[in-house]
Amino acid sequence: MLLARFSRGREGERGITILLVAIAMISILGMAALAVDLVALYTAKAETQRAADAAALAAAKMFVFSGYTSNSSIITQSQLCATVAGGTTNSAAANQAAQSSLSQNSVVGQVATLQAVTCDFSHDLVGTTSENPQVTVTVQRAGLPTFFGRIWGAGAGSVSATASAEAFNPAGGSVNIAVGSVKPWLIPNCLDAACAGGGTYF
Repeated sequence: MLLARFSRGREGERGITILLVAIAMISILGMAALAVDLVALYTAKAETQRAADAAALAAAKMFVFSGYTSNSSIITQSQLCATVAGGTTNSAAANQAAQSSLSQNSVVGQVATLQAVTCDFSHDLVGTTSENPQVTVTVQRAGLPTFFGRIWGAGAGSVSATASAEAFNPAGGSVNIAVGSVKPWLIPNCLDAACAGGGTYF
């Protein structure tokens, strides 16, 4: 009698192991999606930020190399840097430098998109002319694949980053040291009294 009752109780537990395994597999897939896909997105975010930093620095270098920080009449602002959005390309020197930098700093194996460039010629810390221009770039990397997240219906991911850089001329309106190729030290070749204006220093 007791054996029969025990057998009937066991019959009611049939299939419970499969249910527990299914629940465990769902939990494992959920944890894998968090552990793998989330880490992959964070890694892509870090790479995108580095690409944005490099692009902003490359664009700011054009302000110096063009001579604009020493003499703003050498090149027009529109030729030097153009404010664009929505991934629009422009032939301005700073924009092209930023785009060229992105091609050398891929994000997860692909080149990111230069989503926006903002040029600011209003900053001036040393005089009345715009000798300290700033540039801000926004970089986006779309179409990032997900490995386990797609099981839950998650599509491709997208990350973006923004970086700003400034071209500062410590010499004010005088010729910038970087333009004169005197770095990392500036050593005068004559006395100050004999070099009025400082032109021969460079």
